[in-house]
Amino acid sequence: MSPLWQENFDFYEAAAEKGRAIVSLDLAAANHAPLASHPVRLQFRVKMQRPREDGLRSADEADALFSLEDRLVDVMRRNFEGLYVARAVAYGATEFFFYLPDTQREAGTRAAALLGGLEPYQLEFLAEDDPEWERYADLYPDAWSFQTILNRRLVSQMEQSGDQLEVPREVDHAATFPSRMQAAAASEALVAAGFRVDALKKPELPEQPWFLEFHREQRCDGEGPDDFVFEVLELIAPHEGDYDGWGAPVQGARAPSP
Repeated sequence: MSPLWQENFDFYEAAAEKGRAIVSLDLAAANHAPLASHPVRLQFRVKMQRPREDGLRSADEADALFSLEDRLVDVMRRNFEGLYVARAVAYGATEFFFYLPDTQREAGTRAAALLGGLEPYQLEFLAEDDPEWERYADLYPDAWSFQTILNRRLVSQMEQSGDQLEVPREVDHAATFPSRMQAAAASEALVAAGFRVDALKKPELPEQPWFLEFHREQRCDGEGPDDFVFEVLELIAPHEGDYDGWGAPVQGARAPSP
């Protein structure tokens, strides 16, 4: 069975009580969840043989685990109508998350048998009713984590354009607010933080939000984008601001890599 939509997998770093946790998730599934035809969640868990000290995969074990994942996804799709939605790596283990039709709730046992030859790994599994896809919703990135994904994608595009990310330039930001009062309060907070703020844009229709654009000189290399976006999110959150993203002109472009 092929995916029912165009998959859009990306990853973010999630919170972990000890070490680190990386979640890779099909963002596109959010536009279809919950899917009434697939109310059963099936999780597979594989313990790593040589995890890093922070609980993530070591380089010398990554290929074997990616190969196991590819085989598992293929078996689940071909035989059980499985929809693969997420992978979580933390605490020295990898978990794979699928949603299935109710008629395939016993797929865990059958999938392990079909895979075969898993040594030195062992495949644990858990099937639960999850008609609202609550676990998928739990794994979906929050506003901060989602923005790290968008930042990474935008920076990658800038790099492909030959941008010298370390060169400071004025970065443009935008956000929307439910009311003029909230937009004005956010504007004051942004000015105090060193942003140049444009005049508020009144909505054309009463049900539309107020629009605010603001700017500040920044570098776009390293952790810079995450740092300045997190600062913006913290400034606008108390005023119910909805961040609309950032952009910046290419600086000192080098010839793009072949």
